[in-house]
Amino acid sequence: MAISAPVLATNTLAVPNRYKQYAGYRGGTSIMADGSMTTDLVNAAVKLRWEMGWDWLTAAQVTTLKAAVEAVKASSGTFVDVDGTSYTVTLDDGFLELEIEMKKVAGNNQRFAATLKLRQV
Repeated sequence: MAISAPVLATNTLAVPNRYKQYAGYRGGTSIMADGSMTTDLVNAAVKLRWEMGWDWLTAAQVTTLKAAVEAVKASSGTFVDVDGTSYTVTLDDGFLELEIEMKKVAGNNQRFAATLKLRQV
């Protein structure tokens, strides 16, 4: 399968060199006194979360990433995954800071590292 550049809120991001996708369910579990576990799901459909990272972004790519995060910071947006599938997403729970790390490369040039966390609505 070919990997394509992900798109978040119409912003085409660089192809990530670190990518994790988590499939899970919304709800909770409890361990009963007899040792059995009960599960209470809000919805039986699987929901996805993503963690994508980049190690060598250019300044222009960082600007695009910041614009994408800005577009979904307080609302949902469309995310087109690396396989071309579209989802409605928000920033992941607790992910309200985009950390950009500068890395010095050959000469006096720099590249940037960043990680983005999203969750399906």
